[in-house]
Amino acid sequence: MSQTERIIYIDKQLSKKKYLTINKISEKFEISTRQAKRDLEYMRDRFYAPIIYDHKEHYYKYEKDFSLTNNNDDNTLIFKAIFDNFSHANGLQPLSSSLISEGIDNTLSESDKNLSKKILFLSPIVDLPDKNIFSVVSFSMKNNYCIKFKYTNLSNIISQREVEPLRLVNDGKAWYLIAYDIQKKGLRNFHLSRMENPQELKKEYSYIEDAEELKKYITSGFGIFMNTISYNATIEFFGKAVNMVKTQIWHKEQKVIIKNNTLFLSLPFSSYDEILSKILSFGALAKPMAPDKLVDMWKAEINKMQKIL
Repeated sequence: MSQTERIIYIDKQLSKKKYLTINKISEKFEISTRQAKRDLEYMRDRFYAPIIYDHKEHYYKYEKDFSLTNNNDDNTLIFKAIFDNFSHANGLQPLSSSLISEGIDNTLSESDKNLSKKILFLSPIVDLPDKNIFSVVSFSMKNNYCIKFKYTNLSNIISQREVEPLRLVNDGKAWYLIAYDIQKKGLRNFHLSRMENPQELKKEYSYIEDAEELKKYITSGFGIFMNTISYNATIEFFGKAVNMVKTQIWHKEQKVIIKNNTLFLSLPFSSYDEILSKILSFGALAKPMAPDKLVDMWKAEINKMQKIL
């Protein structure tokens, strides 16, 4: 079952004063205890659920009256709108997504159901993976099978890869596989739309999963193009871009300074290509100040655009 289904179950149990243990969640959904703990952390972080652990009784409970599925609580309405729009935009399986949506619907009044249709969650660019590729990757990950496939990187270089799939990640625009690369002997990410002909290999994993290492890898850089190297960028914004960027969060460790109608944004990143693309999307209203390599890439891209005018 999906994380959404698990969250709905956990919330219903805790809101009814039914206490839960990690083992109960793990056994019911056939997931690891670490995944069960991550679900609880996700509810705390994203929905501000007042979940606490009773050390004396050894179970989890709501510290106060709370429910994601309370008809008088706007959390459900927001949750419903985001889920429906995200499912449609990112090509989730029609059957499973409709069942989850129906389950959320059951907690809403008719007026709230109609209102949720008027709340839109837009993803500007959608890059859908081949359904067969998605199926092979998810099946292999479920059964701890290695996979091999042909991969084309951003430089249009084609290579044969053999990996141990660990996580499927969606950044709101496209799907990525986080995996242990057997040849490179390290964590790597792969854009599903650039994978071809994945095949399952019934080989045992050599990578011993470390939840903290994976979490750090997935969240350490700017965007989805992540690796173990991290750089620091400073970007200057002008005009209308100032009001746009001052309300955005590009990275949890970003720093924003506004001086004389100019905004300076500093943040860590891992992919020059992605952060350059983001800067260029603002046209003449943004320019990089550091590092030097990013500035040079920005200037080179502008020169290329001038030549095709």
